[in-house]
Amino acid sequence: MIMHQLDARIRKLKEVIRSFTVRAQADVSGIEIAPRGTNDFVPFMNGSYWAEKEGENWYDFRFTCTVPEGFYGQVRLCEDTGIDGWEATLSQIVVWVNGRIEQAFDTRHLSVVLQKEAKPGETFEVFLQAYHKTQKMNAGLVVPRMRLYLADYMDDVQQLYYDISVPHSALLLEDAGDRDRELTLQVLSDAVNLLDLRRPYSPEFHASIAEARKFLKENYYDKIEQIPPEAIADCIGHTHIDVAWHWDIFQTRHKAVRSFATMLKLMELYPEFKFMSSQAQLYEFVKEDQPELFERIKQA
Repeated sequence: MIMHQLDARIRKLKEVIRSFTVRAQADVSGIEIAPRGTNDFVPFMNGSYWAEKEGENWYDFRFTCTVPEGFYGQVRLCEDTGIDGWEATLSQIVVWVNGRIEQAFDTRHLSVVLQKEAKPGETFEVFLQAYHKTQKMNAGLVVPRMRLYLADYMDDVQQLYYDISVPHSALLLEDAGDRDRELTLQVLSDAVNLLDLRRPYSPEFHASIAEARKFLKENYYDKIEQIPPEAIADCIGHTHIDVAWHWDIFQTRHKAVRSFATMLKLMELYPEFKFMSSQAQLYEFVKEDQPELFERIKQA
C-alpha cells in the first residue's frame, strides 16, 4: 500500500477509534437553578436555555446524580452548552462534587472524572457556579443551553487514540517521502491491524485495544526513547490570567479558582503533569476565597 493510502487509512481509523470513547450516556435529572448566591432554587429542565439576559450572567445549579447500572468504565460528568468559541466570555463553571471543588467546565474542559472505574449505585452531590456573558450577534442574542449527563468513558480507547494521534500529527510535519515518515506510517498501520472492531466494547475489543497499545509501545515509543536526544526540553503547564480586562474583579477571582482547580485535577489524574503560575495576586485571591483549595495548591 502506498504512503498516501496509509495516511488516509490512519486518518479514518483515528476517528473510528475516537467514536468508541464513550460507550453510554445518561442524562442528569432533578436539576435546580438559582441566581448567584440567592439560594432561590427552582426546577431546571436539562438541556434548557439559561443566561438569557444580555451581558454577564451568574447562576448556581445543583443536583444529585447516581452512577447507572451497566457502567463499567471511567465515569465522567459532562456538560454541553451548544456554543463553541473563544473562552474569555463563554460559559465557565466551577464544579463542586460532594462539597469539594473538583475543577472547572469551560470550552476546553467539558467533563470531570467522578470515578476512575465505575461503581454503579454510588451517588454524588453536585453544585455548579456558572458564568456566561451573553452577547448580541447578527442573529440576535446567543444564549447557552445547559445539558448535563454522565458518560461511561473508555479510558483505554482514549489512550490508544492519543498513542496513534501524537506520532501521526508529528509525521505530517515531515516531507513526503521522508524515511522516518514512511516508517512511522507503517508502524501505525500495523498497530491498527491488530484491532478487533467487530463487536465494540466486547472483551475481544478491549483485548485488541491493549494489544495495539502494547505493539506501539514496543515498536515505536520504546525505540524513540533509545535515540540520543539532540536537546532536552522540560514542558510545564502555565496560564496567564488578566486581572483586569473583559471582566470585573469578581470574575478575575472566580477565574483563578476555576483555572487552578482544573490544573489540580489534571495533576491528580496524571502525576507526571506539572503546572505553575507566576501571578502572586491570584494565589492571594484563592487563599481568601477558597482556603481549602489554596491548601491543596500548597501540597501539590
